Amino acid sequence: MLLALALALVAAVPFLTRPGLPRQTDAELHVYRAAELGHALRAGAFYPRWAPDFYYGYGYPIFNYYAPLTYYLA
Repeated sequence: MLLALALALVAAVPFLTRPGLPRQTDAELHVYRAAELGHALRAGAFYPRWAPDFYYGYGYPIFNYYAPLTYYLA
Protein backbone atom coordinates (compact mmCIF):
# COMPACT_ATOMS: atom_id res chain seq x y z
CA MET A 1 0.00 0.00 0.00
CA LEU A 2 2.82 2.38 0.80
CA LEU A 3 4.51 1.52 -2.47
CA ALA A 4 1.35 2.41 -4.40
CA LEU A 5 1.08 5.70 -2.49
CA ALA A 6 4.72 6.52 -3.21
CA LEU A 7 4.32 5.76 -6.92
CA ALA A 8 1.18 7.89 -7.09
CA LEU A 9 2.99 10.76 -5.40
CA VAL A 10 5.90 10.50 -7.82
CA ALA A 11 3.47 10.51 -10.75
CA ALA A 12 1.63 13.56 -9.37
CA VAL A 13 4.72 15.71 -8.71
CA PRO A 14 4.70 17.41 -12.16
CA PHE A 15 1.08 18.43 -11.68
CA LEU A 16 1.66 19.72 -8.16
CA THR A 17 4.79 21.76 -8.89
CA ARG A 18 3.67 23.69 -11.98
CA PRO A 19 1.57 26.82 -11.46
CA GLY A 20 -1.81 27.14 -13.12
CA LEU A 21 -3.91 24.67 -15.04
CA PRO A 22 -2.44 22.10 -17.43
CA ARG A 23 -2.56 23.31 -21.04
CA GLN A 24 -3.36 19.93 -22.58
CA THR A 25 -6.82 19.58 -21.08
CA ASP A 26 -10.19 21.29 -21.33
CA ALA A 27 -9.92 22.59 -17.75
CA GLU A 28 -10.00 26.22 -18.89
CA LEU A 29 -13.34 25.64 -20.60
CA HIS A 30 -14.81 24.33 -17.37
CA VAL A 31 -13.58 27.41 -15.52
CA TYR A 32 -15.35 29.64 -18.06
CA ARG A 33 -18.54 27.60 -17.82
CA ALA A 34 -18.51 27.74 -14.02
CA ALA A 35 -18.00 31.50 -14.13
CA GLU A 36 -20.85 31.89 -16.61
CA LEU A 37 -23.11 29.82 -14.36
CA GLY A 38 -22.19 32.10 -11.47
CA HIS A 39 -23.16 35.15 -13.53
CA ALA A 40 -26.47 33.55 -14.44
CA LEU A 41 -27.22 32.63 -10.83
CA ARG A 42 -26.50 36.19 -9.70
CA ALA A 43 -28.87 37.38 -12.44
CA GLY A 44 -31.65 35.25 -10.94
CA ALA A 45 -31.73 32.21 -13.24
CA PHE A 46 -31.74 29.13 -11.00
CA TYR A 47 -31.41 26.68 -13.91
CA PRO A 48 -29.88 28.71 -16.72
CA ARG A 49 -29.94 27.52 -20.30
CA TRP A 50 -28.34 30.47 -22.04
CA ALA A 51 -24.80 31.77 -21.48
CA PRO A 52 -24.98 35.38 -22.72
CA ASP A 53 -21.24 36.12 -22.55
CA PHE A 54 -20.07 33.26 -24.79
CA TYR A 55 -19.21 33.70 -28.47
CA TYR A 56 -18.23 37.35 -28.36
CA GLY A 57 -21.31 38.43 -26.44
CA TYR A 58 -23.84 36.81 -28.76
CA GLY A 59 -24.50 34.00 -26.28
CA TYR A 60 -24.75 30.24 -26.57
CA PRO A 61 -27.15 27.67 -25.11
CA ILE A 62 -24.31 25.73 -23.48
CA PHE A 63 -26.38 24.48 -20.57
CA ASN A 64 -28.89 22.89 -22.93
CA TYR A 65 -26.17 20.53 -24.11
CA TYR A 66 -24.07 20.13 -20.96
CA ALA A 67 -25.88 19.78 -17.65
CA PRO A 68 -24.84 22.46 -15.14
CA LEU A 69 -24.93 20.20 -12.05
CA THR A 70 -21.16 19.82 -11.84
CA TYR A 71 -20.70 23.55 -12.32
CA TYR A 72 -22.99 24.23 -9.34
CA LEU A 73 -20.36 22.49 -7.22
CA ALA A 74 -17.70 24.88 -8.44
